[in-house]
Amino acid sequence: MNFSFFSPVEIIFGQGVSKNIAGYIPSLYSKNKNIVCSDFASKFEVKTKSKIEKALVITGKNKGRAGEVINSLKRSGISCELFVQPSEPSIDDIINGVELARKSEVDFVVAIGGGSVIDAGKAIAALTTNTDNIMKYLEVIGDGVPLSEKPLPMIAIPTTSGTGAEVTSNAVISSDKHQVKVSLRSNMMYPDIAIIDPELTIFASPEITATTGMDALTQLIESFTSKFANPITDALSQEGIRRVARSFKKAYSEPLNIEARSDMSFAAMLSGITLSNAKLGAVHGIAGPMGGMVNAPHGLLCASLLGPVISANVRVANDIAINQNQNNLVNNHVSSNQEFQIIGEDIKITLNKYSKIAQILTNNTGLVECNDLINYINELLHHLKIKEISSKALPKFELSQIELIAQKSKDSSSMKGNPVTLSFNQIKNIIEQSFFSKI
Repeated sequence: MNFSFFSPVEIIFGQGVSKNIAGYIPSLYSKNKNIVCSDFASKFEVKTKSKIEKALVITGKNKGRAGEVINSLKRSGISCELFVQPSEPSIDDIINGVELARKSEVDFVVAIGGGSVIDAGKAIAALTTNTDNIMKYLEVIGDGVPLSEKPLPMIAIPTTSGTGAEVTSNAVISSDKHQVKVSLRSNMMYPDIAIIDPELTIFASPEITATTGMDALTQLIESFTSKFANPITDALSQEGIRRVARSFKKAYSEPLNIEARSDMSFAAMLSGITLSNAKLGAVHGIAGPMGGMVNAPHGLLCASLLGPVISANVRVANDIAINQNQNNLVNNHVSSNQEFQIIGEDIKITLNKYSKIAQILTNNTGLVECNDLINYINELLHHLKIKEISSKALPKFELSQIELIAQKSKDSSSMKGNPVTLSFNQIKNIIEQSFFSKI
């Protein structure tokens, strides 16, 4: 058994912990005694500081949620500059944020909001100190050159339970010019501190609770079934799926249920840790490129794709098993008690893992089938009113676009973690099944 696992973020978890953000500044300072890197300091004529004095606070559209954090910082003698990130960050948004950070000579970044806000914070912190054009560092559409300088210190405070961005090392950035979402990625981009306060998530609307929760569940399932999964990510993914199973519906229907909100915050955090170490799969392989072409919530795309992707993966796995002369796997049947003596080890693991997911979500330790898992997902989507959300939030797109999305998806980085290889036509069929009947 050989694997690696890395998760350097200091995690502060609990109800009300965000109210004491100033209390965590000494820890931030101890991690970053030389606050401004020498290259940045010399290029922009900024003096290297010996202590933290000024923060760039990044928020979403609702700036009021950052009020208590800003007041706590100010009471401790730290001044604040405010940067509003109202939607998923674009290249221009990041450039504007970097310009403000440099002009204001901030010492660290605090991002309080959903995944888009935290991604913006990670990118701005990284590119404030790495001074070349942003295109030098971006994957896919840029040169993908590694960062050479350590980013500004950063604290991430999520207000939703979805992306797990508070514990990941990349930032997803959209390019209007290229109609694609790409990543800025580096192991130096992990936030220094993640302050995860479930109380902050009770203000999330039912729609946000639904779509972000589906993103978290998808990330947990995909990292559990990924080709790159390992024993640690397997354990964490299963724990996250258990918490989603017992609390997702409650968090949606009872928004003030702090126990349910805590479970979802914890599950989202675990999903970020697991995806950072095990990667993802075809749902994100399709949702990423599609999100660059259509303006729709990422979690909504994941929700629509999850069932069809699982069905396709199990169907391909069973076809492989049949071709390997295993005759007791038919009709998408998945049993946790079967002994797979003939088929390959990878296929055995994949089918057993989908069986385990079905058992956890349905709370059934007995015989389960792929259809039980799909039925659970469909019932969950009905409970969360995903169809109604889709009718409002999913823009119309042409059938002709599907082939372009499928081609971009086949070549996407997330697709590399999918447990089986999907053909262009299989990906195209997944997209048609997930969206064409809905548009």
